[in-house]
Amino acid sequence: MPQIHPQAFVDPSAELDDSVVVESGAYIGPRCRVGARTVLKRGAQVVQDTTLGSDNVLYPNCVIGGDPQDKGYKAENPGVLIVGDRNVFRENVTIGRSSEYGHGLGKPTRIGSGCFFMTCSHVGHNSVVEDNVVLTNGSAIGGHCRIGANCNLSGFTHVHQFCRLGEFVMIRGSAGVSMHVPPFVIVDTVNSVGGLNRIGIRRSGRFSADDQSQIKEMFRIIYRTGGLLEDRIAHADSSATLPGARMFVDFVRATTLDQPPFRRGMVGPRWRRADKHPAALEIME
Repeated sequence: MPQIHPQAFVDPSAELDDSVVVESGAYIGPRCRVGARTVLKRGAQVVQDTTLGSDNVLYPNCVIGGDPQDKGYKAENPGVLIVGDRNVFRENVTIGRSSEYGHGLGKPTRIGSGCFFMTCSHVGHNSVVEDNVVLTNGSAIGGHCRIGANCNLSGFTHVHQFCRLGEFVMIRGSAGVSMHVPPFVIVDTVNSVGGLNRIGIRRSGRFSADDQSQIKEMFRIIYRTGGLLEDRIAHADSSATLPGARMFVDFVRATTLDQPPFRRGMVGPRWRRADKHPAALEIME
């Protein structure tokens, strides 16, 4: 039997694994499923229509599966939230269910596995957060976004609705994006790419030395050569043969094919002072 404190509330329609722990003041609402060894600490809330995998930890006062912060939300279409395994939700984290209309119809809010949501971070309705993502204190993701695996959003960073981040993206503190961000890059100011996340790429162990070199070359072609973007994409496409490089080029091409409201464009290079020249490539290393 799950360990449920007498001062906790669990809706009769909720389904809990026998190894779940629900501490004092915690709340599990209707039509929720909670997987093995998941712990709800004091005052944590799983509001409704939420599926939690195994080994998740919800700290005091986090609220997941709440109503989406969307003026068009209708209570008769409550939406859903689906969460994977081994996630940590620290104090005051908020994650909304999906809005079931328009672009959100049939697209639940999803959280992968192995993610770490620090204090006061937020994920908006209909967004997808893939595996091993870190949201640092105060960072926020708008609705209908997609955050690729192994991304790291530093403190008080923000992602505009309808934006996509590729894998291994890092956004520096207090920065933000209102455009799509290709894999492997570091965003150091608003919509401005400061370089490649080479440490993250190397530490992942997924990419060979040749692939890392090719990723760097694709980055140079897209961000450090002149001409039309479609010409640069064609040049990069003819040169990218390894998985990481292909991931980068395919993402960049996809940003040119989006339709509104997902047509956001792609973050640009960092400019140096007022001379409007890109920073030297060696700085990007």
